[in-house]
Amino acid sequence: MGESTGDFVRAHQRNDVDAQKYEATVVDIEVHKIRLLKMRYIDCLNDKDWLGLVDVFAEDAVVSYEDGTTNYRGRDAIIGYLRSGLETLRAVHAATNGVITIDDPGHAHGTWDLHFYWDDPWDNTSMRGQGVYSDRYVKVDGIWRIGFTGFVTTEN
Repeated sequence: MGESTGDFVRAHQRNDVDAQKYEATVVDIEVHKIRLLKMRYIDCLNDKDWLGLVDVFAEDAVVSYEDGTTNYRGRDAIIGYLRSGLETLRAVHAATNGVITIDDPGHAHGTWDLHFYWDDPWDNTSMRGQGVYSDRYVKVDGIWRIGFTGFVTTEN
């Protein structure tokens, strides 16, 4: 006459497994979106795409660069700082080995290895280094943005 208790339990267990797979897939998609966001940030820095950075940062974002000695609050102030500091440099940034954790549906955090090279043709100087980015991400109107990013340098 239909289902036994065992059939019901097995079906319920399959649904739990399906739900866990679905949940893992959703988290994987969100992590992927955040990875793409960080890559867009790096691409904008390397391409000097200051307008592109508008879509990367939350309006009230905060940055902390140069081991915490340079701090800016607000998307416009951040982009102004980056533009003034990088406009004349030949600069290459790379962020690798991102580890992203979703905290809740609207917040996440992550760390990235940073490698950079800056060449200033005006005074014939260059700098190369590495560090670690620490980021916090926020969802604004359903889209991930950088709410905080900062790096500290590490020994070469």
